[in-house]
Amino acid sequence: MLPDLKKELESSIATASPSYVDAPARREKGKVFFRNRELHDFACFDVLGLAQNQRVKRAAQESIEAFGLGSCSSRKNAGTCSSHLVCEKAISSFFGYERSLLFSGRNQVVFSLLATLLREQDQVFCDEDYAGLLSDVCLLLNCPLEVVALDNLKKLEAAIETPVLGRRRFVFADSISASSGRKLDLMALSLMCSRHNVTLIVDESCAAGIVGPRGAGVSDESEFGVSPARPLCLISELGFGLGCYGASLSGPAILIEALAARSKTLAAEASFPALMADALQVALDVCELSFAQRALVKGKIQYLLGGFRQIKQRLEITDSSFISIHFKRWKDAHAFSEHLFAKGFLSDLIPSPSRLSGSAFVRLIPNSWHTDEVMTELLSTTENFFALK
Repeated sequence: MLPDLKKELESSIATASPSYVDAPARREKGKVFFRNRELHDFACFDVLGLAQNQRVKRAAQESIEAFGLGSCSSRKNAGTCSSHLVCEKAISSFFGYERSLLFSGRNQVVFSLLATLLREQDQVFCDEDYAGLLSDVCLLLNCPLEVVALDNLKKLEAAIETPVLGRRRFVFADSISASSGRKLDLMALSLMCSRHNVTLIVDESCAAGIVGPRGAGVSDESEFGVSPARPLCLISELGFGLGCYGASLSGPAILIEALAARSKTLAAEASFPALMADALQVALDVCELSFAQRALVKGKIQYLLGGFRQIKQRLEITDSSFISIHFKRWKDAHAFSEHLFAKGFLSDLIPSPSRLSGSAFVRLIPNSWHTDEVMTELLSTTENFFALK
């Protein structure tokens, strides 16, 4: 290795946030066995336990017997099987769109979608959380990317209200921010985009399975129906609240067909595993009927929120499908996360998406197995931390 490159890599490691490569021994019913300790797990989006659901696991096992581990071929070269088609139909029905398409990850969805929709000099708007996903593709396609706080509709409207001749405009919106937990008013955002002839694309990754009457995300709460203000399409990570793997794009049939025709991913990479497609079909059925569990989790989030605000009134907290506590300094967030770990709680430590900010978030994701005693203990542990500050 070149000496200069080695020094640069060593410097990157030294200045990076602490990370751990320890593999959890197992996760089960609200607990994780990690770094030789049994911890209450507040760092997992599988709040309904779909990843360990017996029906979901059985569907995957039966699919392995029928189709093996994978087709070893791309979707465009005989890699599509009946499991893909049935699963995509189930996803489109779940999210309320005409068609859906499965991908191995959200990055593949975003890249394929942008490459299909954008042409040179089109304008793209998003918030700080989403900029990292879009910036490289926008640069390659020579499309200006503007970062705007999407929960501030006045600022967004000021940015988009003056159209440029021949330049189309797109807004990419996380329904729930992965770092801050900010939850968008999708109906208001959609209506505004519709008024200004701006195409809205929504990402439900942190909401799918957890939010909405059927678990279909913030869009499910908004009750778009056949409203002309409905977002053009919907992106979702399937490995979070739905407990499975991969990502999907749901939208009009013509968009899905155009994307499938142009996507390099579908032509060059091995197809989505059939076993996961079969597991997903069952996971969607279980999720849709788990309204009582979703209500229980929502109640736990509200309970924690009230407790945290009593502990420290000026604490910056956001709640949606989880609770996110904002610290102005990274070292304070890290200290809180380590304090929780020492007391038996695993949390997520997330740096601010803003490159110029030294702040960070501690994310806590309650699930349906966390008992009242665990919640009370978490509040007591938090109170002890702030009492020492």
